[in-house]
Amino acid sequence: MEIHVVAHRPLPVDLPSPFRVLHVGAAAAEGLRPNDRDGDSIADLNPMYSELTGQYWIWKNHFPTLPADRIVGFAHYRRYLTFEHDFVDIDRVMRLDHEARLREIFARGHDVVLPKPTRYYMKRGFLRHSRRLGRLVFPWTPLPIGERYAMVHHREDLTAAIDHLPSPHRDGFVAHLAGNAFTAYNMYVARKSLLDDYFSTLFPWFRGLERVIDVTGRSVQQTRVFGFLGERFASYWFGRLPRPYRSTVSRVFR
Repeated sequence: MEIHVVAHRPLPVDLPSPFRVLHVGAAAAEGLRPNDRDGDSIADLNPMYSELTGQYWIWKNHFPTLPADRIVGFAHYRRYLTFEHDFVDIDRVMRLDHEARLREIFARGHDVVLPKPTRYYMKRGFLRHSRRLGRLVFPWTPLPIGERYAMVHHREDLTAAIDHLPSPHRDGFVAHLAGNAFTAYNMYVARKSLLDDYFSTLFPWFRGLERVIDVTGRSVQQTRVFGFLGERFASYWFGRLPRPYRSTVSRVFR
């Protein structure tokens, strides 16, 4: 079992097994190792892909060495799946026996471990956001995933992504975007074979979208387009599975 912690800055603590740190972005550029700059890599695209450059590197360079049934997961340097607990410090997170808990979850027949879903509602600035959406949305109205994306990111990116998504997934993804429950963070734990299937759809689709989506002149936040799109697609793709286990996510660093 291995949980890869994708980090764009040095971690202040050593992580026990099954965690493995992979440095990306600024941390990789500074030469911290291990990092995602060797081998088959999209490290230079980290401003657009965020933590997904690390996941791409694991998929291309590490997955071929693993058996199909190996349990593999991804976390952030500041966010961890902590089951029913909600911690605010890394020491308490690391005292959990993650390997034992995860093996128990998969032994019970679960397909994947995911964050608990987030539900979006219209809150402050409803008049401004209503103008952007082209319809009046009152406070505390549930917001579909797609509309929320259009509010806080670039609507045309999502439109292009849908247009270029392979047809077996297009209708299902569009239907998911009309819902209100969204799985964030690009965090998941599953058998290697299942993650291989997911990445085999995600990354070829995104590499094609690079020729379509222009991020010139955007803020640092809005340049992370593939990180944001990846969250929505993971929410759809893993959400189709019959037995996901939903975990609390603990944020331990800012």
